[in-house]
Amino acid sequence: MKSYSPRVDFCLIKQLPVLVYSGQNDLICNTPGNMRWLDEVTHDDQDPFRRLLLTPWKVNGKTAGYQKASGKLTFKVIKNAGHLIPMDQPAVARAMISEFVSKSLK
Repeated sequence: MKSYSPRVDFCLIKQLPVLVYSGQNDLICNTPGNMRWLDEVTHDDQDPFRRLLLTPWKVNGKTAGYQKASGKLTFKVIKNAGHLIPMDQPAVARAMISEFVSKSLK
């Protein structure tokens, strides 16, 4: 399996925003595995990111998942979704992407 960690490192070094997301029920790219490699990514906010706990992320007042973010790196876990989040939770996927893009443009 090919690691994308060096590409994420590169983006963060260049101060580009990065969003990594995982479906809570994803058996292919599981949440614990994603959290493990994200903790190893090298960037200025690496230590604060590692220390953060996942906190609830809400869409339209309902908990849609959990997130942690530090600097330009954001990680979200989407509730009741598998590998294909846009198919399992289309409204939540749209909200996640819209939020990321709007924050990235600021």
